[in-house]
Amino acid sequence: MCRDCAHMRPDEDGGRWCYSPQILKAQGRGTRCIFERDGFVEADRSHAAGTGKCGKMHVNFQRKGAV
Repeated sequence: MCRDCAHMRPDEDGGRWCYSPQILKAQGRGTRCIFERDGFVEADRSHAAGTGKCGKMHVNFQRKGAV
């Protein structure tokens, strides 16, 4: 799923990194896509605050070309 998302950027080793507005607001930098898609709840992150994780439902997914 992440490979088709506009927020994903690959590194030179082929790893996928998420640079969604939510992760940038929460951390100030990108993170591995797997950490944005996991099911672990982080108390300091929420969609109401604009820092919510993509999660298993990939709610922050935006198809490439749409952004």
